[in-house]
Amino acid sequence: MKKAEKAIKALHIFKPILSKETLNILQLLGFNFKQAIGEPLTQLVSATIASQIPAISNTEELQSLQLKKEVEYLNVVQDEESFQRLLKIYGKE
Repeated sequence: MKKAEKAIKALHIFKPILSKETLNILQLLGFNFKQAIGEPLTQLVSATIASQIPAISNTEELQSLQLKKEVEYLNVVQDEESFQRLLKIYGKE
């Protein structure tokens, strides 16, 4: 039996007790749908999204950026025109 079929059967079991009146009574008794359903669903979606983000620590990212900066400086130093422009920027010409 497929998961979808199982889910449909489960819904049919609960369908008779899930009426508008039942939901109203639950709310009158203090059942908080937002807390019971909304918050766990929000946390689940948040965790799912967070798990898709590649895990790069700030230290690793900073080291990577510093290495890229060094490489670019070396590229600038190797080109005379670029090096002269860099000196102008720093006011060392």
